[in-house]
Amino acid sequence: MGSINQSFIERDLDLVGQWAEGQADAVDEIKSLCAGSLQSLLFSYRATEEEIEEITAQLWVDCFVGSATRLPLLMRYNGKASLKSWLGAIAVNRWLSLKRRQSVHSKVVHQLQSTTAANLHEDSLVDLELLQLIAASLKQGLADCTDEDIVLLHLVHIHDLTQREVANLWKVHESQISRRLRAAEGKVADKTLQELKKNDRHLDITWSDFIRLCESMNLLLV
Repeated sequence: MGSINQSFIERDLDLVGQWAEGQADAVDEIKSLCAGSLQSLLFSYRATEEEIEEITAQLWVDCFVGSATRLPLLMRYNGKASLKSWLGAIAVNRWLSLKRRQSVHSKVVHQLQSTTAANLHEDSLVDLELLQLIAASLKQGLADCTDEDIVLLHLVHIHDLTQREVANLWKVHESQISRRLRAAEGKVADKTLQELKKNDRHLDITWSDFIRLCESMNLLLV
């Protein structure tokens, strides 16, 4: 599986290299490769057709066109992830940033019409305010966990131990670990999303969305 992913990344790096060398066909190939996945990803986050069109159109401009102060976005692609995943992370980050800027009573179409291009692309790939909001919400989500909950979550989700391995380590039955883990995960998810929505009512997302968002942010920070 790793060799397959690596071959895709090598293909993506080669394609970006062709674009950097001025091969005109590379632009169409990159769009053909990534456009469908970008649209599907934004749609999965419940972005509207208008939002998808606006964000992807601006993203392509930023990818291929530089300015006096900013290199084309593709110049920053480093092959740490596939081109689809990397551009997808940027697109989601921009959509969430756009949603957070909307006033409570503004309609999406009106907001998109009044949003300037400068609001949709920044020098930094990551919305630092959004990143801080995510971190603060997750911190609150973990605040109510017991020390045992925290250790269990670390062993499974950070150190990649199986539930059976944790059960053997703690000398309890695997079913007991499974129940504890589900309870701890549910507690963290509910509290984190509650804090996220309390701090920004526009970020009405599911726990699966939150996990994917964290993964996307990580792609942009490497």
